[in-house]
Amino acid sequence: MFKLLSDRVKKIPPKEVSVDRYQFLKLEEAEPDLGVPTSDNSVISSLIDGTRKWLRFSRGINVLNNDIVVDEKTVPVDSSSLNYSNSDTLAKVLGDFDYNIGKALTGISTDTTITGNGTNTAPLSVIKWATPITLSLSGDLTGQVSFDGSGNANLNASVVSSITSDIVIITKQLTLTTDWQDTGISGTDLQTGSYLVQLFANDIGSGGTNTNEYYTGNMSWYAGPTTSEVELPTDEITLHRAGGGADGSLYLRTYRTNDGFLKLQIYANQPNTSASNYAFKFRRMI
Repeated sequence: MFKLLSDRVKKIPPKEVSVDRYQFLKLEEAEPDLGVPTSDNSVISSLIDGTRKWLRFSRGINVLNNDIVVDEKTVPVDSSSLNYSNSDTLAKVLGDFDYNIGKALTGISTDTTITGNGTNTAPLSVIKWATPITLSLSGDLTGQVSFDGSGNANLNASVVSSITSDIVIITKQLTLTTDWQDTGISGTDLQTGSYLVQLFANDIGSGGTNTNEYYTGNMSWYAGPTTSEVELPTDEITLHRAGGGADGSLYLRTYRTNDGFLKLQIYANQPNTSASNYAFKFRRMI
């Protein structure tokens, strides 16, 4: 180039520059002075404004001084077979990189001993979750299972049966007559609801007529206060019986007392001569 009187310079066209012009020019004598490369395998790069700098390319990807460069220490994958990207935007370049690395990557590992030497590793195998998860059912079904992802888990569910599963057993010692009498079961002895009721009688030794006899029926029950000031304060329970033998029969009914509670009463068509045990069982259905 030539220096003009205006102190400006005139560039020499490339075709006029001698091929030997830089034949003996050392790297550190070039403008600007980049100095010694930062590390082996470094290459000179320049920005659009003419700024030049050293870059070192290897395997992997990293961001260094606002430049995207390759560095095997950041991604433990052998990327030597990746193709160069000819795209003209950063988004496309990264897309090309993502596509190529997907073809080259045969395994990912969380092994902390990997030092980024570019060696492919075995695919990640998750044995179990760090914190197990518990799945619980509520409402009409109950059940619970805890699992950690290491395998299948079976959840055994049960129909909510807190109402229907419990059987209330009440045994009373009674001397039956041919008149209705209280069994001693009343009010809050049972919860409000519909019941399957069973009466077991074996009073043959007490002058009764039942030998291992079972009476079964359905009844409604109300645990709250009642009143007898109704047209029909009593409701008889229809019973079916089966057993060893019965020359007579037993009967049950509910009685709504005035300013009191519902009572269960019993009647025998033949009286006993002495007291006998009578076992009542109640299963709430709804």
